[in-house]
Amino acid sequence: MFNFNLQKKNFLKLIPLIFFVIILGLYLNTYMRNSQTLSNAYNSNKNNQEYDFDGDGENDELSIISTNSTYSIKIKNSLGETLLKSNEFDYSLLDISPSCTIKISYIDLNRNKIPEIIISGLKNNKSTFYIFKWENNSFQEIFFTQNNILSILDFNNSKTPKIYTTSSSKGDEATEGYILNSTTLKDISFSSPKIPSLNSIQLLIDCVEADYELDDAPDIFTSTIESDQLGLLWNLDKSNYRYSFQKAYCYDTTWNESGNTSSLCWILSFEKINFTSSDSKPKELLLYVTAEIDESNQFKISSIIKK
Repeated sequence: MFNFNLQKKNFLKLIPLIFFVIILGLYLNTYMRNSQTLSNAYNSNKNNQEYDFDGDGENDELSIISTNSTYSIKIKNSLGETLLKSNEFDYSLLDISPSCTIKISYIDLNRNKIPEIIISGLKNNKSTFYIFKWENNSFQEIFFTQNNILSILDFNNSKTPKIYTTSSSKGDEATEGYILNSTTLKDISFSSPKIPSLNSIQLLIDCVEADYELDDAPDIFTSTIESDQLGLLWNLDKSNYRYSFQKAYCYDTTWNESGNTSSLCWILSFEKINFTSSDSKPKELLLYVTAEIDESNQFKISSIIKK
């Protein structure tokens, strides 16, 4: 005989589990979407990219327009076509350079389900970062800096997403911090923000820029880093090439139980010049670096991949 009360009781016991599975699924979907957005978009140099930039549920088309010397960005959505305009440089956002190509990523910085667009490159021989936001049926520049390091933190955990920026020559002493509210940036630099793992990254930059081969690797690497990746530092052919740091973009990827960053992805851009050939043009060296907390509770570099 069918025991309705027993079945009902068992079903009620499953409700918390069902609820947990639903919440976990929604979280993982958001996490994967944000993570893929950051990595795939930034790695792409395609002139045309499709994504829902205005939050209407339909993909829009972002086009990189290159003239003889500058880059502009056009976005086509259901309302028409828009050229992104900088408060500083109008529609010519970045200069075309063989050693520093334009990079684009998009991420929801105020969690309103509409992504902000992060654009980086060189302008007037300076590293340049923009952030544009869809607001009042148009794309508005909300952030601009010519500091050469930009960090996006807490974008996918329980904390409020943050934007940090500083100069590689000054480090955390000059780090500026911001939070994007619904429509405006709030300056939180008074709290003396720090970019996790920045000290290790600065030492790595010094190693790449050095005009000589290293005798030993500095103590900035985990014991688990693969030997061929660590060996990259000795395979830069410094008898023919010199390297000059241009800019860095990073974001955190994992967090501990307290919501604090435990690992980050860094994308470092260097100008690569063959000083033995007057005919060669500068190129770009991209290093994709993972930094994470090691057993000594310090941020160390666990992976380096050359692009």
